[in-house]
Amino acid sequence: MLLSQLNAAASPLSQEQVQKLQGLVAELNPIQQAWVSGYLAANANAGALTGGVAATPAAGDAPPLTILYGSQTGNAKGVASKLKEQAESRGLTVKLVNMADYKPTALKKEKFITVVVSTYGEGEPPE
Repeated sequence: MLLSQLNAAASPLSQEQVQKLQGLVAELNPIQQAWVSGYLAANANAGALTGGVAATPAAGDAPPLTILYGSQTGNAKGVASKLKEQAESRGLTVKLVNMADYKPTALKKEKFITVVVSTYGEGEPPE
């Protein structure tokens, strides 16, 4: 359907919305129209993604998520803690570990791992 043929009776838009959409599209080049199309598609799908349509695994069904953090001032630890809360709210089992306390040889046993590190001073790694 061409936008010029669009009317409020044949769409979920009000007549005012149809007029605004027609006015906007008239000002856009094809690249801008494609961008707006993608933006609107992503915006429409965002609700579906946060609406809980995907089944979350029951606790214990999936291997645990290990979150390693390296933080001198506590910033990375704060981010890692928030990530842990979000993952647990979705039913995941999570281990939160300071990198200083983690043995690198344990990496080969991990199934799911996330690393959160912040720099210190002029880009130095945390101790």
